[in-house]
Amino acid sequence: MSCQQLTFFDFNGENKLAAESIEEREAIVRHHAKQGALFFVSTSGGSDSCAMAILIQSLVPASQIIYVHAHLGEVEHPGIIEHIKRFKPKSIPLYIVECETKNFVDMVLERMMWPSPRYRNCTSTLKTGPIDKLIRKVCAERKIRIAYNCIGLRSAESVPRSKRSPLFINSRLTLKSGKRVVYDFLPIFHYSKQETFEAIYQNNEVPFHVYETAYENGQVIRREGGNDRVSCQFCIMSNINDLQCGARRYPDSYAQMVALEKVTGHTMAFKTVKKEVVKVSLEEKTGIKADELAVQRWVNKLRARKCEIEDAKLQSMQEKAKQQTLIPVTSVNGDNQTIAMPF
Repeated sequence: MSCQQLTFFDFNGENKLAAESIEEREAIVRHHAKQGALFFVSTSGGSDSCAMAILIQSLVPASQIIYVHAHLGEVEHPGIIEHIKRFKPKSIPLYIVECETKNFVDMVLERMMWPSPRYRNCTSTLKTGPIDKLIRKVCAERKIRIAYNCIGLRSAESVPRSKRSPLFINSRLTLKSGKRVVYDFLPIFHYSKQETFEAIYQNNEVPFHVYETAYENGQVIRREGGNDRVSCQFCIMSNINDLQCGARRYPDSYAQMVALEKVTGHTMAFKTVKKEVVKVSLEEKTGIKADELAVQRWVNKLRARKCEIEDAKLQSMQEKAKQQTLIPVTSVNGDNQTIAMPF
């Protein structure tokens, strides 16, 4: 089937996990690669994004690939950037981006609420936004017309993700003029978790250490105490196992998250009891008690940080109000003047 015919093939429909659909999507990718498309590979350092990066390298010349890592600040796993650099081909550049205005803790303190699976503003603020900004910048600098935003999501991860399309036009980044068209591409949408680990080991790489995996006689071994996913140290989407692993692996960061719940009065998790939503503290969910002295130390720090955020916000509002009182006007003779206007 030629690339001209691909428009008429439903490779995102009911059969999107079928081998034929996968081949058709990859045919489009190869076609655009020959046209000079640029491929932004979003890598968290987790197994899915690492397997995705390996697959992209088999489809696209290295000269057209850019690695992008959205740095999560203090909630990121220590050593994750070094892990990405260790296995990244030297010829492929790595851009590390981050939100310029706030980090995760500041975001929670400002809203006095945690993100939720339904309102994942942490993803949009700390990951999607900075990555989008980079894609726009690089495409403009290089005069790129076609680009791919490659993401390591899998259908088997959850029901909501299984309903996504593995290849579609990104309306946020695509210009109506047609001067820039950006596709969101999920290369390993059809992979199982086991297949991601196999792809990594078969490429002579190793998964990030928190997974606690090994490769023996061609088989992936999962040891006890390893993470199922790698995102934030204490991701709102994490299962109990990963939260418990985080509590044991990063006790001081765990105390910080427990303190953050106390300062905000809002918990990371909730449950429904007799049709009513009930808060579930991090300690209750994990069954692990945080160090009380460490928690109190973090409570004091977070309260002080909350005051700093409020002061900065007030100062910003005052500056904007002050600027709005000075309005440029044009006099009768055409000269520009600035006059002060009362509130």
